[in-house]
Amino acid sequence: FNVLVHERLEGAVDRELLGACLARAVRAHDAFRLRFGEDGDGVPRVRRVPETPDAPLSWDHLDLSGEPDPSGAVRARCEQELSRPLDLRDGPLFRAAVLTAGPDAVHLVLTAHHIVTDAWALNALTLRILSDYRIRASRNALPASGEKDADPVGRDDSP
Repeated sequence: FNVLVHERLEGAVDRELLGACLARAVRAHDAFRLRFGEDGDGVPRVRRVPETPDAPLSWDHLDLSGEPDPSGAVRARCEQELSRPLDLRDGPLFRAAVLTAGPDAVHLVLTAHHIVTDAWALNALTLRILSDYRIRASRNALPASGEKDADPVGRDDSP
């Protein structure tokens, strides 16, 4: 019951910055903190786990560049993600992975249980992550000018 979005990024990718953008976007969505189960009488219940802003978002980083067919290894990982279960009761209901297929090929793979999102919303999340990444990466690439940045990279403007 998983949905998956896979994006290939080409060129030099700052994986740490990408992870920070991923964490910012995911924390903005309460649905990823939902857990599902039943009470003692068998009545379905939904609970939201508390947000822990200090806890880093867990995401896998796999270097597949040493594989005989890195692109094939990425495809295989995506197929595995679709069938790898997510725990409805204890969570999390979302997984992320950054897969390196070569020096200039990085793949962002987002997987979520369909009970908390659909492919359209997961695609919108991916666009938010990548837009945030592009903006912040372009700021980091600007030469120092001595002027203060009006919107510092560390500031989180997410709603």
